Amino acid sequence: MVAIKEFNIEEVEIEDGEPVDNILSEKQMRLLTEPLYSSWKPENNSSFLVTANVGIFTKLLSQGIAPDVLLSLNVEKPKNRNKKEDRCYYLDKIGKAPEVVIEVVSNTKGHELESKLIDYGTIGVRYYVVYDPEMFILKGRVIYSYEYKNKIPVEMEETWFREVGLGLLLWSGGGFLK
Repeated sequence: MVAIKEFNIEEVEIEDGEPVDNILSEKQMRLLTEPLYSSWKPENNSSFLVTANVGIFTKLLSQGIAPDVLLSLNVEKPKNRNKKEDRCYYLDKIGKAPEVVIEVVSNTKGHELESKLIDYGTIGVRYYVVYDPEMFILKGRVIYSYEYKNKIPVEMEETWFREVGLGLLLWSGGGFLK
């Protein structure tokens, strides 16, 4: 029998201080998060959390994963930012995966259609979007969207997430996703 070490968030490095993206990616992430807080309410008026570049940590994965954007419904914003578990998306404490995660491709090193596609299904994400404005990995398309069914990614034709009541559009005025 193999002994599995208990997951302890205090032993996990959640902030390494390294810059992870470029200015264009940062602007894209802001365009995806700010409008939700300033003008959107979920259909049932529930609480929500939308973040950019915040790590998701859980015992289900051997290491954390940091989507460019995540949206989680029916969760409260962390109250004590001095606690390590409240400075990340600690799935084991929150009790549920985000409904939507978005990756903005900025190079060919992110594994967006490989390990991340599998990892997001493993932790229970409902919808996953890969936006590749420069077509580094998505030849011929700039957006791929997936819905996980029994943790298996199924490619979607549209970018409307009916379980969330929200969708994405490619804004033609500058090549940004909104």
